[in-house]
Amino acid sequence: MESIIDCQGPPASARWSPNATKEYPASAPGSSDANFDSRDGCASGATGCLEERGHEIEDAAIEPMAAPRRSTSAVPRATILRAFVRLAAACGFGCLTFVPLLPIAPAYAEPSDSTDSYWGSIPANSDSICVPLLEPSKPLWEKTLLVPYRVVTYPIVLLSRGTGEAIQFMEGRRLVDGISDLLGPRNGPFQLRVIVQAGGLSGTGGGLVAEHSKFFGDQNVFRARVSTTDERDHRLGAAASFRGPRGRFLEIGAGYRHRPNVRFFGLGPDSRVEDLSYLDQIAGWAGATLRRPLGGRSHFDLGATYTSVAVGAPRAGQDPAAGDLFPPSDLPGYGDHSYGMTFGAQWMRETMRFDGRPERGGLQRLRVGYFDGFDGGGPRFWSFRGEAQQFLTLWRPLRILALHGMASWMERANDVAVPLERLNANDDTDQLRGYDDFRWRDRGILILTAEYRWPIWAHERALGPGLDAYFLTDVGQVFGDAAQIGLSNLTHSYGAGLRFEMGDGAGLRVEYARNDEGSIVRLRTDLAFQFVKRGFLYGNEPIPDR
Repeated sequence: MESIIDCQGPPASARWSPNATKEYPASAPGSSDANFDSRDGCASGATGCLEERGHEIEDAAIEPMAAPRRSTSAVPRATILRAFVRLAAACGFGCLTFVPLLPIAPAYAEPSDSTDSYWGSIPANSDSICVPLLEPSKPLWEKTLLVPYRVVTYPIVLLSRGTGEAIQFMEGRRLVDGISDLLGPRNGPFQLRVIVQAGGLSGTGGGLVAEHSKFFGDQNVFRARVSTTDERDHRLGAAASFRGPRGRFLEIGAGYRHRPNVRFFGLGPDSRVEDLSYLDQIAGWAGATLRRPLGGRSHFDLGATYTSVAVGAPRAGQDPAAGDLFPPSDLPGYGDHSYGMTFGAQWMRETMRFDGRPERGGLQRLRVGYFDGFDGGGPRFWSFRGEAQQFLTLWRPLRILALHGMASWMERANDVAVPLERLNANDDTDQLRGYDDFRWRDRGILILTAEYRWPIWAHERALGPGLDAYFLTDVGQVFGDAAQIGLSNLTHSYGAGLRFEMGDGAGLRVEYARNDEGSIVRLRTDLAFQFVKRGFLYGNEPIPDR
């Protein structure tokens, strides 16, 4: 038999280890066998008692007894920035410590007033007691079965420990506080954020996002964005949200984007990578959306958006031009300017907690839109879209399976073809992450995505700012008619990534994905497929109608 003592919540000497079963020699005054509950090994009424074996120490950070849950809005911006600075500096240091730590077995920490765990420092609860907790030793067959798991997860454990040691080293020398004090945002409703991106079609660059959370009212938000890249992908946008009574709100927004190197391979799932060509695309939009709650966590949106898009020959150096490689029948609207109004209606239901790290629940929405060009003989078409997200907790908290499915289709309302620039494509929110943007394009698109996420590090509390790792896989394709929807036409990509979540929906992700045509690395300050409810406010482009 192995004896475990749990004192003051998670024991002071606990440091997470993948196979640790530890013994703590202290016992709280006043504990007795009379109030000991043998079912869970805790004294009646105790709030800090927890059976603690290796992986359960990690779970202690997630339980309400281990750390009080606070709303993300209560976290000061300076604290969130400190977490980001810690992560940026510690990731490199943690990786450097990874190799030297390989031959070293995990060691226990010296006793202290708090627990240094997988999640960071966990303060001891003052209202808990110490009770002895007995657990039988694992039989040999069970230990044998656990060996492959220990071997596979050992590098991840060492990397997590190296990152944690790096953070503690910097905190001990006040490096994190110094950088945060220098760069931290001022207290108040106004915030300024840096956005960065690298990889993919847009290239390397960044910009700024300015946000005011009390814009002519306590619940109104104004947001403006400006960004550019080395590929001359210029983007501007501004939006405001005005909340009314009974959950209603009005959102207005406008934006502009110039992409001088949009790629075109042809239409449909049969397009070939050898047929790479380029377009120059300029888009602008302005619109408004009115939302009304329906009850049952669902709501209804009505919106109208003016959009203007033009495509033509690319700038010098981007050869060949699409017009030189493809016949006019494959390039509807090439060299023309398409502008008009899109009128849309949408039903959406949300059952997830929107903080960037949902553990359960999901989102479903149905959207229909109608585009009418100002020219009487121009294109007119309907657009239909269905989308669903679901988040499932697997086995333990914050081990999340995130699922996403989306299908969209455009149906012509006259004999004029849908313009090339308004067709569905794998770009931005509809990415197939193993492919560069605009690898596929047609009237319809289908995308199925799965991610398995697990936590690596969290700042102060499990559900606050932190770093997650994930595996991903995307399956999908475009189609011009129903006959092209089939397993033989589906693309498949897979990969892995890291995502730093700041606790309020903003984040940073770096991911690697590959497919049978190659691979791609992306660095972004947005979150893949976990889109925000308000499109204009967070820069979602309405071309095509999404």
